[in-house]
Amino acid sequence: MPKSVRQLWEQAVHGWPIPNVKPLRAALAKEFPDSHQRILALFSWYGSGDGPWSGFDSVYETAAEELLLDFPTPDLIAAAQADNLTDAQIEGAARLFAGWSFSQRRPDDLKTLPAALKKKLLDHSLKSKNEDKLGRARNAFAQ
Repeated sequence: MPKSVRQLWEQAVHGWPIPNVKPLRAALAKEFPDSHQRILALFSWYGSGDGPWSGFDSVYETAAEELLLDFPTPDLIAAAQADNLTDAQIEGAARLFAGWSFSQRRPDDLKTLPAALKKKLLDHSLKSKNEDKLGRARNAFAQ
C-alpha cells in the first residue's frame, strides 16, 4: 500500500461496504505527482496479493482497482510497457487487464494492448499455479 494511502486507510474504509477512494486520489497525486509513477505504484499495490484474481474480498484490492481505472487505457498500457517492472507491478497490470471490471467498463480496450505486452503479461501469469489466474490470463492475453 502506498505510504500516502496508508495514512488515510481507516478513513477510507470506515462505514463503507466498498472503500471511499476519493480522499485517496489526492493523497496519491501528492505522493506521486507524475501519473506514470502513480500507475506503477498502484500496479504494485494491486499485484501484491496472493490468490485468485476473482472473488477477492479484500477491500484494498477494490480500492487499488478503482484507482487504476481512473486512468485512460493508453496511460495504463504505457506504464505496463515500462522496462524493469517489478513482479508485483507486472502482476497488477496483468490482473487489471484480465479482470472483470476492466472487461465490463472498457469492453474493447483489451484489443488495444500491443502483442508484446500481452506476451509479457501472459508469460508472467503462466508462472502461477492458481487456476483462476491461469484461466483469466489465457483468456485475455493468449490471442
